[in-house]
Amino acid sequence: MAECAKKTYQNNILNCPICMDTLEKPVSLPCLHSFCSSCIGDYAASVCKREHGITSSFPCPSCRTDTKLLTDLDQVGDDARKVVDNSDISAKLFCPVESNESDQLKTCEVCFVRGFKSIAATSWCQDCQEALCNSCAEYHQSMKSLMNHKIRKMEEMPFIPQEKYNNRCPDHAMDLTFFCFSHEQLCCLKCAATKHRVCDKVEEIEATLKDPDFPDKTREMQDELNRIHSDLSYVLQNREQNTSRIGQEHMDIKEKVTFMRNTAVQQVERMMGDALSEADNKRDKVFGTLERDTDWLRDNQQLVCCLLTKMQVFKEGLEPERFLAYREIDRNIATLKREIPEKLDGMYEFNLNFVPRETDEVILKQFSTFGSVAVKNKKCKFRQLSSNSANQQTYCLTEMSNFKVSVPGETKSPKIRSILFLEDDKLLMVDVENKSLKLYDVKGVLLYRAVTRGNPTFLSRMQGNRYAVAEPDIGEISEYELSTEIKFISSIKAPLDIIGIAFLNDVFVLTSKVCIRILNQGGKCLQYLDKNSNGKQLFSSLKYIHGDPSDSVVYVSDELSNKVFAFKQHPVSKLVQQDPLQVYSHPRLTTPTGVDIDMFGNLLVCGCGSGNIHMFDKGGTHLKILHSNVTSPLNLGWDSFKKRLVLSMINSQFQIQFFNKTKINE
Repeated sequence: MAECAKKTYQNNILNCPICMDTLEKPVSLPCLHSFCSSCIGDYAASVCKREHGITSSFPCPSCRTDTKLLTDLDQVGDDARKVVDNSDISAKLFCPVESNESDQLKTCEVCFVRGFKSIAATSWCQDCQEALCNSCAEYHQSMKSLMNHKIRKMEEMPFIPQEKYNNRCPDHAMDLTFFCFSHEQLCCLKCAATKHRVCDKVEEIEATLKDPDFPDKTREMQDELNRIHSDLSYVLQNREQNTSRIGQEHMDIKEKVTFMRNTAVQQVERMMGDALSEADNKRDKVFGTLERDTDWLRDNQQLVCCLLTKMQVFKEGLEPERFLAYREIDRNIATLKREIPEKLDGMYEFNLNFVPRETDEVILKQFSTFGSVAVKNKKCKFRQLSSNSANQQTYCLTEMSNFKVSVPGETKSPKIRSILFLEDDKLLMVDVENKSLKLYDVKGVLLYRAVTRGNPTFLSRMQGNRYAVAEPDIGEISEYELSTEIKFISSIKAPLDIIGIAFLNDVFVLTSKVCIRILNQGGKCLQYLDKNSNGKQLFSSLKYIHGDPSDSVVYVSDELSNKVFAFKQHPVSKLVQQDPLQVYSHPRLTTPTGVDIDMFGNLLVCGCGSGNIHMFDKGGTHLKILHSNVTSPLNLGWDSFKKRLVLSMINSQFQIQFFNKTKINE
C-alpha cells in the first residue's frame, strides 16, 4: 500500500533547497540531492566562473560534494544542467496531494487489499495512516472501535506521508505514549515502567503537548529560529561585503601598480608582474577564508529555514510526530546557539593594502619590486547577536510632560520636523511653518528664537556649538552658532531639492526625494546615490535622516515604501556603500519619519502614518512597538545621559512630548 502511494507521487515530492519553492524540472546531482534545473544551472555558473578562468567542478549546495564539469567558460550553466538532467530524484520525505484531475489519484488502500486496485481514495485516516474511498470511509466511521479516528478529505490534507508512521510498540503492541529524554526514544506504558524505569526523565507525550505552556514554547522556538536566521543574515552580509571590499581594494592596488608602471620604463614590467601576482595570491587566500565562512553561514541558514518549515508539523500529524519534531528543533536550536558564537569568535575582518616604494623614476630603477602586498586582518566586532542575548535590552516608555512651542505673533501652527537634545536640559528645534530655530528648556520655557534666512527643513549638529540647517528654498546649507543667542555664521551652496541633512565625519549627507548626496564642507558633491549595485532604484520618497557617528552609519526613512535604510560610510572616502547595510520594516510601521539610536544601540523609528514608535536591533529584528496611539509623530531625540525620549508631533494641543525609560528587561 505504501509502495502504491510511492509510485503515484514519485515525481512531486520536494522543495528546491536553493529557491525553497516547489521543484521545477527537478534534477539530481550524483550525490542525489535534488534542485530546480534553472537554479542548479545558475548556481553552477556563478561558482565556476572566475576572473581569470573557470573551475572544472562545483560543490553541491547541500552537502558540498564536488560535481565535475567538462565545459567552456560561456557554457558553464548549460553543462551544469547536462550533468544532472538524467539523474533521478531520490531524497523523498513527503508527497503533496495532487488536486489536478488529470494526474494520478491515490488508491483506496482497503480496497487494494481486497483486490480492487483502481478505487480512488477521497479521505485519509490520520490514526490508521490509510487512504480510503467514500464507502470505506463511511464503514470506517460506523465501527465502534474506529469511529473516533480522525478522517479528513484528501483536498484538506497539505501532505500525505509517503511512509506510514508506526505508532505501536514493537514489543508490546501498545501505543507509544511516553518519551524517554535519556534515550531520546518513544516508548509505551510497559516500556516506561520496565526498560526506562531508572531513566532520569520520562514524560507522557499527551501531557507535554497539552501543557498550557506548550504553545508558548513553540512560539519561542519560532521566534528563536527567526532571530538566529536574522543573525546569520547579518553576519553573512558582513562576509559578502568584506569579499566585495577585498575585490575593490584589489582593483585599487592594480590601479596603483599600473600607474607606477606607466611612470617608469620597461625595466619595471617584471616587477609589476610580481606585485600583481602577489596581490592575486593574497586575494585568493583571503577569498578562500571568506568563502568558507560564507559557506558555513549559508549551510546553517539553510538548516534554520528547514527547521522553520518543520514547524508545520505542529499543525498536522500525530502527537508522537509533533513531539519528535519538537525535540529535533529544540536540539538544533541548542546546537546553533553553541556553535555560532564559537564560529564568530574565529572570524576576522580582512583588508588588502599596498605600500609602494619611492616613485621617483631614477630611484625606482634601483629596486627589484614595486612593493609588498599585505593582508591586514582584525577581529570582527559583531554587534551582540539576538540569538546569543537572552537579556536583550528593551524597555518601556512612561509619559512625563508635554508643551506647546507656539510663540505670540506667529500666524501658523508650529511644525517641528527636527529636534535635538542639548546639554543643560535644552532642546534645539526647527519650526518649518514659521521659518525659525527655537531653543527651549525641558520645562517648555522659550529661551531664544531666531528667524532663518530661508525656509529650514532639518538641522544637524556639527563641531562644538555649531549646527547645520538645510534651507532648500534658497539652495543653501546655513551654519549657525549657539551661545547666548542663535547666530548665523556662514553658508554653502546646495541643491534646491535637498530636504534632510546629517553632518557625519566632516561631510554633509543630504536627502532628496529619490537620492542621497554627499557634500564636503566646500559644497562639492562627492557622491550621488539613487540606485544599488544592480541598477535598481532604491528610494521612493526620502526626507528624514540620522547619522550615527559611533558606527559611521546613515539611516534614511522612505515614507512611501515604509522602510528605513542603513548605509555604511567609508572611513577614508566618506562615501556610503551603494548597497544598504540593513533594511528595517514592519507590518505596523507606516510612513516612517524620524530615526534615532538609544543607549543600547537599538534603532528607534517614528511611524507617522501608524501613530507609533518602533524599536529594532541593528540586525533588523523588530523588538517591540515602544509606544502607540501617538498623533502623527514626526521626529524624536534620545537623551542617553538621562535615559529619556523627546517626541515632536502634529497635535492641536501640544507639539512636544517627553517620555522616561522604565522597566528594563535585564
